[in-house]
Amino acid sequence: MGSLDSATTNIATNAADNTAQEATLATIRSISGDWDNDNVVITTTKGVSSFTSSGTFTAPTGCTSFEVQLWGAGGGGAMRRQQSGSSADGYGGGGGAYTLTTVNSVTAAEAYTVTIGSAGAGGANSGYIQSGSAGGSSSFVGRNVNMTSGGGNGGTASSGTGGSGSGGMIEITGESGFYGSRNDSDGGNDYRGGFGGAAPFSGGRSVNSHGGDQSGEKGHGMPNPGIFPGGGGSTRHTYYAGSGGDGAAGFCIVR
Repeated sequence: MGSLDSATTNIATNAADNTAQEATLATIRSISGDWDNDNVVITTTKGVSSFTSSGTFTAPTGCTSFEVQLWGAGGGGAMRRQQSGSSADGYGGGGGAYTLTTVNSVTAAEAYTVTIGSAGAGGANSGYIQSGSAGGSSSFVGRNVNMTSGGGNGGTASSGTGGSGSGGMIEITGESGFYGSRNDSDGGNDYRGGFGGAAPFSGGRSVNSHGGDQSGEKGHGMPNPGIFPGGGGSTRHTYYAGSGGDGAAGFCIVR
């Protein structure tokens, strides 16, 4: 296995380059197949290993260096049930961090421990405001490497910050979740929950679907889960009770 190819180098050095981002998304899809499927298992294709659950990477014969891309899990979105006289809302969950590094001086059969962060749960269906839980951290640890991509924080009434990374050549913080809203200016109560934050080089933000009139209420912000890998869940903001959106699990690519 060699060093990063030119497409991946562009991705690592220019986070704003949309073309490079699409290249990374194509890599994820080609490795994991149906990348929104939680049942995707560890695979190895053309010298590339992907991990959707914790495990061990063992360096093959002839390998002297390899690259690691790592995503933390997304935080769950807050649950906000509208309370009479209050316009408060909650935040979507934060996206997991992205970390990239190259591991050198590798010897055959050397083992590395891969930990994949679990998705944060959305705010529980209880009361009027419940925070989402934080996504789990992902890590890749062994000789010459100790890298971590932190999970996004759960959405609360006041924040939903993204996770941060350490131990990598490139470390990009996950996007923070967004605040929802309530608009009473044109009749009725128009609830719009906050979007979940995106993990860097992932499928984007978890948007909040917006329902039509129900029982005299103008619209309801219904949550969606985070976008794999590492996206934060969106907020549930509605007159009726229910849970916030769950975050998405972490992910790891080794090549």
